[in-house]
Amino acid sequence: MKRILVIEDDARFQGVLQEMLGRAGYEVLVAPDGKVGVGLYRDKHPDLVITDVIMPEKDGAEVIFDLQKEFPGVKMIVMTGGGQGDAQTYLKSIMMYSDVKYAFEKPFSMDQLFLAIEETLG
Repeated sequence: MKRILVIEDDARFQGVLQEMLGRAGYEVLVAPDGKVGVGLYRDKHPDLVITDVIMPEKDGAEVIFDLQKEFPGVKMIVMTGGGQGDAQTYLKSIMMYSDVKYAFEKPFSMDQLFLAIEETLG
């Protein structure tokens, strides 16, 4: 069973992702912010990280760059509901400077997310 870490500060959306991924047969770990998420990654070494960008403690961009530095080859998908400026521009800049291949602006289709998960996990 593949293990996915969801780092999301919105408890309601985190719950939706946890339920949908669990129903799809994934083991799901959750973290309310990037600081907790990085710690969980270090302890549990999940197969994939799905992280929000705008979060307290440690934002998604910091999570991405910290994990890629410490764990080259870590597989990640990023999502955001906004932030300063245009969300798409922000996501594109994260993708340009990281190994992240899939980025989603909220709200997004769960079908799109599952396709990205399947392609990322191979």
